[in-house]
Amino acid sequence: MAKADFFEIQRRFAQAIRQQQPYQPPSGSLAIEPRRVAVYQRLFLNTVSQFFASTYPVCHAVLGTQRWQSLMRDFLASHAASTPYFHFLGRELLTFLENRYAQETPDPPWLLALADWEWREMAVSIDTADAPPPLARVAPSGVYTLSPVAQLCAYDWPVHQVVPGKTLEAAPTFLLVWRDQADAVHFAQLAPLMAALLDALDGASSIQTHLRSLAEACGRDVAQLWPLAAPFLQDLGRRGALCSA
Repeated sequence: MAKADFFEIQRRFAQAIRQQQPYQPPSGSLAIEPRRVAVYQRLFLNTVSQFFASTYPVCHAVLGTQRWQSLMRDFLASHAASTPYFHFLGRELLTFLENRYAQETPDPPWLLALADWEWREMAVSIDTADAPPPLARVAPSGVYTLSPVAQLCAYDWPVHQVVPGKTLEAAPTFLLVWRDQADAVHFAQLAPLMAALLDALDGASSIQTHLRSLAEACGRDVAQLWPLAAPFLQDLGRRGALCSA
C-alpha cells in the first residue's frame, strides 16, 4: 500500500474518533468493524473527559455527566489544540469556550467565568516561576508587586461560590489566587478598592503613592485608606502573595 494511502487511512481513522462518527475507509482499503472503532472512540472520549473533569471539577459537577459528555464531544470535534505541553492542555477547553463554544445553550450564564477561575487556580499551581518568601512587614513607603505566581481576577459572578444546584446571583467579584513556597494554592476575595490597589502595584511606586492616586479617584482622604488597607496587605505579605520590588 502506498504511503499516501496509509496517511489517508490514519487521517480518516483519527477523524472518526474525534468526530465520534462511523469510520469511512478510503477506496481500496480494508474496512474496520464498527465495534472495534467504537472501542477507540469510547477510550478517547472517556480519557479526555476525565482529564478535563480533573482540571474543571466544579464545571463538571454543575453540568452533570450527560451535558459534560456532550460538551466533550463538541470540543473534540471542533477544537484543534495549539500547545504541545500536557500541563497546559487544560487551557484548551477554556479557549474553546471563549472562541468556539455556542452560547445559545442551556448552560449557566456564568459557566465561562467559572471555567476561567478554575483554570487560573490550576495555572498558578503549575507555573514554573518561584514563589517569593513571606514578607515580615508591608510598609506604606515600600515598593511591591504581586507574586509572579499570583493572578488577579475580576468577574461578573461570584464564581468561587458556585455549588451544584445552588442559584447564583450576578455580582462584581474580585479574586486573588496565588501559590506559596510550600506549593499550596490560596485565594482571597477582594473589596473593589483593594483590587484596584493590587492592580496598580508596578514595582516602581510606593504603596502610599498608589493609595494617594486611589484616594483622589474616589474622593477619599488618603489618611483614611492606609488603616483600611494595612491589615489586608500585611496578611497577603505574610502568606506570600506580595513581594518586594
